[in-house]
Amino acid sequence: MIPRFKGLLSLALTPVQAIGQMIILRNMICNVLSTSGRVGSDKLFLALENLNQSLINDLMNRPQQPQAEEDQQEQEQAVDEIFLF
Repeated sequence: MIPRFKGLLSLALTPVQAIGQMIILRNMICNVLSTSGRVGSDKLFLALENLNQSLINDLMNRPQQPQAEEDQQEQEQAVDEIFLF
């Protein structure tokens, strides 16, 4: 029984092996990307946290100019008018 299908089996086996090898390669690439993403994510998180903290500190410690205070009051009044209606 097997000798009769040997030619047909060898023809079908080659593409199936190629597909299997591509699936294995895809899984290996996914594993490498996943691992490298986890390794670099701590550094990215710390960099973004530092950027956020520096922006907040800059905005909080920036000296207010008289014109800026007037503009801020006008903006607050405009917001109040919008929400009152």
